Amino acid sequence: TAMGQAALVDAISALTRSIFPDDRIRADRMANGFSASARREPIALEPGVLLLHAHADSLAAPTLALGARAEGWPLAALSEPVRIMVILVSPENQGPEAHLEALTQIARVFKDRQLGAALLEGRL
Repeated sequence: TAMGQAALVDAISALTRSIFPDDRIRADRMANGFSASARREPIALEPGVLLLHAHADSLAAPTLALGARAEGWPLAALSEPVRIMVILVSPENQGPEAHLEALTQIARVFKDRQLGAALLEGRL
């Protein structure tokens, strides 16, 4: 979770590659889509916490990748730098309910801010 990438696009790429370690092309395509989404319509779970989410046909279960950088990554569309990035990729064949349930659980966990603090402090 302690990410050294100074650029948000590089951090997104590192996280998508962790989700698809054996498929660099898929990881890079997803990273490009997430980077565009972050610029156009970022979703902030909390101040400093960016959520990116999508579906993929090659996963068996919802997969989460977390990245943190205390210095943050600037994103023009948000008033605060992104210090924590949350990427959720759900299987396409599970339908929207599983994806929405995972998003709900993620939002609930970040609402109390303990996970965010642990990520930024390097305790996870």
